[in-house]
Amino acid sequence: MNDVLSEKDKAFTIPSRRDSRGRYRGLDTIRGLAAAVVVLDHIELFNSQEHFAHIPDSLVRSIGVIWNGPAAVIVFFIISGFCIHLPYRGSRPIELGPYFARRLVRVGLPAAIAFSYSAFFFHARDFVSTFNAFSILWSVLCELIYYFLYPLLRKLSFSFSWVKMILVSYLGSLAVLLTHTGVLREMQNNYPAMGPQLTWFIGLPCWIMGCWLAESVERFPTLNQISIWALRGSIVAIAVVLRIIKFHVHSPYASNTLTLNLFAFLACFWLGCEIRRFEEKRPVPFLEWTGTWSYSVYLVHTLVPESITLFGTVGMLSLLTGSHLQLLLIIFVMSYLFHRVIEVPSHKLAVWVSRRMKSHKIGRNTPTSIPAVPTISES
Repeated sequence: MNDVLSEKDKAFTIPSRRDSRGRYRGLDTIRGLAAAVVVLDHIELFNSQEHFAHIPDSLVRSIGVIWNGPAAVIVFFIISGFCIHLPYRGSRPIELGPYFARRLVRVGLPAAIAFSYSAFFFHARDFVSTFNAFSILWSVLCELIYYFLYPLLRKLSFSFSWVKMILVSYLGSLAVLLTHTGVLREMQNNYPAMGPQLTWFIGLPCWIMGCWLAESVERFPTLNQISIWALRGSIVAIAVVLRIIKFHVHSPYASNTLTLNLFAFLACFWLGCEIRRFEEKRPVPFLEWTGTWSYSVYLVHTLVPESITLFGTVGMLSLLTGSHLQLLLIIFVMSYLFHRVIEVPSHKLAVWVSRRMKSHKIGRNTPTSIPAVPTISES
């Protein structure tokens, strides 16, 4: 690679209008809201109708169908692909050792700690049983597999466009699903129906969409306030409809694995418009802050009620009945503590390991100059 970047590479590597840390504004807000949807999907606000007889049963049921957690995970997949590919647009090379070390430590270490806690205290200790019981493990495993595949996908993108890879992976996942309709029916149409072996393959086109979005975000329109809110409302409404279909249409063709992969195309368009919108309009600082520890919320939220069930006092067990507002508050507090104690040190360790590997390589190769590639903070 030449010591001086081409104008195209500079345009790819230095997108305009980021925050002070080099992150695209608004993405953390979307992450935080998506994590909240996952939590509210798993934790019912009103667990016992007899405690809330004054609330109409129809309203309780309506509140329950609003939160489509798997749809929020699809949004996470697209954002993940976007953030992983963003620093490598153009011809910037990937240093595989630092890249893998950073991703594995940054994401894998907190997940391994949460997984070990769950496996030891709550579930069977073989991987498949824990995969099925620890309800968020499937998406974390998919993410790790995508990180491993990314260098190969990026290399393929030089010969085949990202659009072609989206279509090929989508058709491949569709072929797998249509030949395993019995499995979908048996697993009640849930997104991780194909288990740890193939769920990653089902979600792959959604993650690749994020890579395509990183290449194409400048092409998206900047919507006005009415248009962006209409689009947001459409995303929520479609997610609600797909959740209702999943539970009330007893057919494998109503499975999340099929409907949410189609939903991903609309979600990708929405995210592109959101990114462009936040170039002009600053997000709410509190929502941006909550999004920075959304990964901890995702990892911890199912462990809190299980821990209360296993270790809690009689008073604490009362949190699991009636309104879950107090339980939600505890979940967010424990998630933030996990973020400070586990996730932040893991991030710092990942950066340190990555830089040590880079400096060792530089010292060994003793180059006369270093390519002037701007440093971009990971989103």
